[in-house]
Amino acid sequence: MILPLRRTAIPIAKGKMSQTISFYKSVLEMKLFYDEILEVEPAVVGIEGPVRARVVVLQQTDSTIGMIGFNEYIEPDIEIKPLQKEPGKPYPVMLIFNTDQVEEIYERAVTNGAEVPLPPKEYVLPGRGKGKVAIFIDPNGIAIEVSQWESYD
Repeated sequence: MILPLRRTAIPIAKGKMSQTISFYKSVLEMKLFYDEILEVEPAVVGIEGPVRARVVVLQQTDSTIGMIGFNEYIEPDIEIKPLQKEPGKPYPVMLIFNTDQVEEIYERAVTNGAEVPLPPKEYVLPGRGKGKVAIFIDPNGIAIEVSQWESYD
């Protein structure tokens, strides 16, 4: 049996954790679920020897699914660059949130300095009906889509 996806684990650049936490709490109203510095399995980064990372997990309203984890590697010094969208190609990572507050979340994203490639826009999606979508970029270059549809079936 495969269980629902619980959370992600996204590596971020050193020094970006505080900005990341603030952004997700302010814009998406996520709550801090976990924040610890710990020893990480070296195989995760493909090296031998000890690896220390700050691991932060943010959560939405559900206590078992929908969490986003961010890993900031402390030792050894592992360079993680913010994601960059290449011209003419899709975003390398996109997190998608269903909401009934597209406009409000968009405004909070703008207030928090997000780049906005797609302000709120009405859509008709085959099989889903009418909806509204907005896309903005977090401090790590991760694209975030917030969408609202007539039906979530």
